[in-house]
Amino acid sequence: MHVKRKSWPALILTGLILAGAACGTSNEAPAEDTAAPSTVAKTSSDGVLLFDDFSNPGSGWPIDDTYYFRGYDEGAYRIRIDQDENPYIFPLAVSGHSFGDVRVEVDTERVSGSESAGAYLICRYQDNENYYYAELDGDGMLSIGAYLEDEQVIVVDDFPSGVAPSQNHFELDCTGTEMVVYLDGVQFLYAAQLEIPTGDVGFGAGGSGSGVTEVLFDNFMVSQP
Repeated sequence: MHVKRKSWPALILTGLILAGAACGTSNEAPAEDTAAPSTVAKTSSDGVLLFDDFSNPGSGWPIDDTYYFRGYDEGAYRIRIDQDENPYIFPLAVSGHSFGDVRVEVDTERVSGSESAGAYLICRYQDNENYYYAELDGDGMLSIGAYLEDEQVIVVDDFPSGVAPSQNHFELDCTGTEMVVYLDGVQFLYAAQLEIPTGDVGFGAGGSGSGVTEVLFDNFMVSQP
């Protein structure tokens, strides 16, 4: 089990209200390193660095169905994991590119999962032991954290968004040493002092609870913040 390493300075933002952040939870390690998608990262005229609607099953995202399912399905990307058989695991899918300052966003559809299981957005991914994440769980709680040298850091734990976790637009800005989390166009969380300057981006699902966690991801986009 990963050990909480330290806490970053963090603020919770809901509209124009600021409050102190709370700390304290844990998740186990995610899946093994993922294959790199074939999509080429480049800057378009509107600042988009990478986009995939998963309509092309050959765009290069990982496909496997051993301990869990990751792959293209119904014009989206599906992650499904039985948490009874794989407790605390959250499989990740990353893009295979490296970025500095980015906005990462994706449409999520929660098919099933316990209240504590979540959908994740990832930035500054170096490997399975070093990256930052934001999580939306089945209770509509938002969290942000990291794995640094294979030790988990919890920044904000279980902040109530008041948003139903069914079909959502999930966004994460990683800019300089700061992280900002948005849900359905509303800014909720802020954290400072990110240590990793660059890395890959992606998403994941699972993490805790019992039963089958299943989330569909669509319209994954990386852009200049």
